[in-house]
Amino acid sequence: MPKAVAYEQYDELLKSGDIDAVYIALPNSMHAEYAERAARAGRHVLCEKPMAVTEAQCELMANAARDGRSKLMIAYRLHFERAKPRSDGDRSLRPHRRAAPLHLDLHHDGWCRTTSA
Repeated sequence: MPKAVAYEQYDELLKSGDIDAVYIALPNSMHAEYAERAARAGRHVLCEKPMAVTEAQCELMANAARDGRSKLMIAYRLHFERAKPRSDGDRSLRPHRRAAPLHLDLHHDGWCRTTSA
């Protein structure tokens, strides 16, 4: 059975060795804090979108994952679709490109995305 703990026991769970990864589906304003804590503890992180609410928080999360040698993943399924509608208004489909190395880019609409480094 999966282990469940209260928020106050989160750091204890991260240090316990009982888990390899966390799934963060908290309110958006809590993503960065909980992802950073898990990543610095060496736990892999799957975080719901949006990644965070500011560019600085996105960078904090990425740095924590790098420092903790953990994987940081954002739950955005369309990165892996075979084809996507073109963004220039053309309704035809373009071939899907493979995911590039992680590079964070915060856009005017508040979403973080990965682009080529």
